[in-house]
Amino acid sequence: MADQIHILIWDHYLPSDVIEDFENETGIAVIVDHDINSNDDLRAKLLAKPGYYDLAMPSAFMAKLLLSDKRNLLQPFNRAMLTNLKHIDRQYNPKFDSHNDWLVPYIWGATGIAYNKRTTEVFPRSWTDLFPPSTVAAVDPGAEHVPDLEEIRSLVEPGKRIALMDDGRFVLASVLLAQDKDIELNSATEKQIRAAGEYLKSIGNQIVFIDSTNESKILSLGLADMALAWTSDATVAMVGNKELRVPRNLDIRFALPEEGTIVSRKCFVLVKGPNSIGAEKFLNYLLRPNVAGRVTSYSYCATTVKDASYYVEGGILNSPSFFLHPTPEKNFFLEDTDSKTDALYAEVWNEVRSALHPRVYTGTK
Repeated sequence: MADQIHILIWDHYLPSDVIEDFENETGIAVIVDHDINSNDDLRAKLLAKPGYYDLAMPSAFMAKLLLSDKRNLLQPFNRAMLTNLKHIDRQYNPKFDSHNDWLVPYIWGATGIAYNKRTTEVFPRSWTDLFPPSTVAAVDPGAEHVPDLEEIRSLVEPGKRIALMDDGRFVLASVLLAQDKDIELNSATEKQIRAAGEYLKSIGNQIVFIDSTNESKILSLGLADMALAWTSDATVAMVGNKELRVPRNLDIRFALPEEGTIVSRKCFVLVKGPNSIGAEKFLNYLLRPNVAGRVTSYSYCATTVKDASYYVEGGILNSPSFFLHPTPEKNFFLEDTDSKTDALYAEVWNEVRSALHPRVYTGTK
């Protein structure tokens, strides 16, 4: 229908009043689907419902994989429709689409180590503080007894409970940095990637959660001592968020490891759907600096829209949400993954998750 669009986006990224203002201004209804927890979930939804969505928001590396998919899921933007593209900070444009023909980076965030200063013994300066060379007893994926989360947490040595986001590309890449600070992440070998997976299994008795959706809550409630987390999740855990029911915890801190940080860019792509014109109108609306500022103030996610800073709450501008590594060459971007390497990352990550069994936040301590 010409009077509605369907978008696939992450949860808690767009405030309802921003969507309502667009609907009132244009008469176009925005149907939002945010039932995704990872880039793989997003791709699976696009493949399962071809021709349904009009706009989606994958990470840059996944956007490249979608572009190379022979099923032709995406279509190029009509640049004439995106008059507000001029506001984008071009440093976040990926090399493979430097002119925004196929994707528009909108939100960015960096990986780092979120930690509880009261329960963590040392200030984490390196990825090896989260992923030390020494290991504990390996998890046995064939064991008859599967411990529940309470049992796992009771067995972990105090101060060493680890939470991970549920995205194999970023988790495994961070382990690779811990194991070799000089590694070329976009050229990691199969042997290196598989070794990173085996390492995670070996410290599995310390990993109490693998959960992207609830990581800020896990941190704020003190259910983990350290976490591989996004800058925005660390900020939410620090300052709290009533809508997400995340209590404020001023003991939470965030560190960018000395080896570097992996930067994610969430990008809008135009899906081959029924209303590309409506989708481009919505994206152009989101690129207005005052609108992008409202989105960041709601989501706590850093924006690529340069002039939006005037409309972002000061506490967020000065929070970890806008942290990048001070050494530019240590801000790593995953964008050269080919389909074969992507399949390898997915295979290894699924093996890790299977070995550790589901470890997601269930709403109870």
